[in-house]
Amino acid sequence: MKRVYLYVGKHQRLTGEVKKLPKAIAVLRKRRKEDMDDRDMASANPGDDKPEELEIVEIVKWKILFSQRPEPVGTWNGEV
Repeated sequence: MKRVYLYVGKHQRLTGEVKKLPKAIAVLRKRRKEDMDDRDMASANPGDDKPEELEIVEIVKWKILFSQRPEPVGTWNGEV
C-alpha cells in the first residue's frame, strides 16, 4: 500500500503503511441530551434526570500500521 510518515515532535519519525480495515469502525460520542422536545421526553425513562444519546463522530475505514521503531531526525548540536 502507500507509505506514510508521522513526525513526533522535531526529533523522531515513524514510517508506516496505510491498510484497509476488514470492517469499518464507528467512533461514537456519548453526550447528555439537553434540548429534548416533548416527544423525546415521553420516550425517556421516568427516573432518568439527564438522558444521554450516542452520536456517530466518524467512520474509520483505514488504519496506519507502524512496524518499526521511531527514527531520529535532525541534527544534534550538543545542547540539552
